[in-house]
Amino acid sequence: MPNQQFFDLMDEKQEKIIHAAMREFYDHGYENGSTNRIVKAAAIAKGSLFKYFQSKENLYFFLIDRVVEALIQAMPVFSDGPFEKIKAYAEYEFDFYQQHPLDYRFVKRAFFEESEAVKKMLYKCYEEVSNDFFIGLFNPSELDTERKRAVIDILKWVLKGLNDDFMRNHNLENTDEAKKQYLRKLEQYLSILNPLKEVFDENNQ
Repeated sequence: MPNQQFFDLMDEKQEKIIHAAMREFYDHGYENGSTNRIVKAAAIAKGSLFKYFQSKENLYFFLIDRVVEALIQAMPVFSDGPFEKIKAYAEYEFDFYQQHPLDYRFVKRAFFEESEAVKKMLYKCYEEVSNDFFIGLFNPSELDTERKRAVIDILKWVLKGLNDDFMRNHNLENTDEAKKQYLRKLEQYLSILNPLKEVFDENNQ
């Protein structure tokens, strides 16, 4: 986290620093990201950047926290069943992407960093957050048996695998078309898993 001096800055200056840093890390990744280019783009002294943030690593993880928190805080409550929630969440995530393209691209690139050290830090910090976030999509009755939790795990693995494949192998510049392709593929996978819906109807039989 940055120190209080950063939060004491005017909002416009904070946003300028955040945008410059996010753009730099999105364009060049963590290892090759340059604090010299960040301060030049933000029009601040290099000493000021390290007065606000203890290190390049501190700045990088602050940016990731910021995007993840924004994604979680803006997320609506999804109704209907588990399969419907997965589709609704996928649409929400793409809508977030369209509204905050740089934020989304930056955080997605972060999780595909080539540096093994950065990967380890990311997964150590965010694996539990990611799991809690996913489980938070569902209500207690959808998690109250081992069979239901197993189906939820399968849905999580499908969504994660699809996301990883999509980010690596698809052009996301045209977000409307990317959204259509993504939801079409997700619908295909969920239709294959459709028989698993019966697990959630067992208590009603």
